[in-house]
Parts: sequence; structure tokens; C-alpha cells
Amino acid sequence: VDLERLEVMGLCFGRTVCVIKDGDPMIVRVLGTRIGLAAALAKRVLVRSETSPSNPEGEARGGDAACTPR
Repeated sequence: VDLERLEVMGLCFGRTVCVIKDGDPMIVRVLGTRIGLAAALAKRVLVRSETSPSNPEGEARGGDAACTPR
């Protein structure tokens, strides 16, 4: 149920996610929308940081890929 809910909100594999506020709830921005995640749920979300000199904010390129369940 949590996975389906997150995907509907746009938080899924291949998306660029920006942490707005750490804590409980954690606030993230995905596809221009802010989403609040309870700490217990946020701990279950796997992210990969992609930083480079041309991408200092750590936002992944190509983050607008369609939601594909893994």
C-alpha cells in the first residue's frame, strides 16, 4: 500500500528528489510537489546521491522517468 501511494505521488525509481526538511515528518520535493514522509516510511526509501561539479545540488539527471515498479 505504501509503495502504491508513493508512486501515485511521483516518488518512485528514477525520480529526482530534493530533501526540503529532515526530521519527522521528512519533507521532500519531487516533480515540483512537496511530500511529507513519516520517519518510519522515509527510512524504507532508498536513494542514490548523484553529484558532480556541473551538478552541485546532487539532483540526478533524467529524474523525470516514468514510475516503474522494481
